[in-house]
Amino acid sequence: MSENTLPEQALAENAKPKDEKFKGRFGVVRTGVNVLLFDEKGRFVMGIRKGSHGANTWGLPGGHIDLRESFEDCAIRELDEETGLAIVNIKFLTVTNDVFEEAGKHYTTNFLVAQAKYKYPSAVVLEPKKCERWEWFTWKEVKKYYEAGQPSNNDKYTKFDGKKLFLPTENLFKTRPDVRPWEKLQPLWPTEKKMESETK
Repeated sequence: MSENTLPEQALAENAKPKDEKFKGRFGVVRTGVNVLLFDEKGRFVMGIRKGSHGANTWGLPGGHIDLRESFEDCAIRELDEETGLAIVNIKFLTVTNDVFEEAGKHYTTNFLVAQAKYKYPSAVVLEPKKCERWEWFTWKEVKKYYEAGQPSNNDKYTKFDGKKLFLPTENLFKTRPDVRPWEKLQPLWPTEKKMESETK
């Protein structure tokens, strides 16, 4: 940069993406929330994504944070909009750094854990353009699926229909291997031993 370059020009040059393909929406890193919503059996819900980046993968309910919205309020809103489920005991878990190379998008994903407000929750597909269906999984079976390389054709993992995990969920296992989400909720559960056995 020459000495005659105006400050405004310098800012514009520094802000310009080095890779035109990889701009991301509005050319910025965006922030989202994903929720590990546990039921009374220690299972959490995931859905098959549609109509956006990560389509045809298993993702957690969640979405973009609205202006002036807290993580917790975002989680409550997104769960209601996507599944119709009410949630309580919302706790922050961790964050992942997620670069979607093909889509040219970059997110930081904030993972929260929560408990279904009522027993025997049933997730409903309220946004059919965004989700094919919801399914309940234990932490143990999803972790084993990830560690097995997310095989597309294996009798042990037919529940996954050969579909991979959404990148943030994949990165949760890859970059946070020791995370134990149920421990955030365990004191609130009346059947701790059962939950521990379901999630290990």
